[in-house]
Amino acid sequence: MEVRDNRMALVCGIVDGLTDADLERVCSRLPAPGYPEEMRPVGRFLGVVMKEECEPAATRYATSLWPQDARPKSSGSKQSIN
Repeated sequence: MEVRDNRMALVCGIVDGLTDADLERVCSRLPAPGYPEEMRPVGRFLGVVMKEECEPAATRYATSLWPQDARPKSSGSKQSIN
């Protein structure tokens, strides 16, 4: 957990230092096989990372509060985040 906390502190320090111009800077993403290369703003890439970081934790917390018989059944596969 200490390693994760250190990594999160590093990322928070970087994000805190970003300006609007940094977030609006356009760069290319390295596509996965079968996808075209695209140009997008840094802020959009960062938004995807933040969404992937926050949503699973929020979902785990929220579903842990549900009564046992109301919790979704695990299918063993992950849902994609759009």
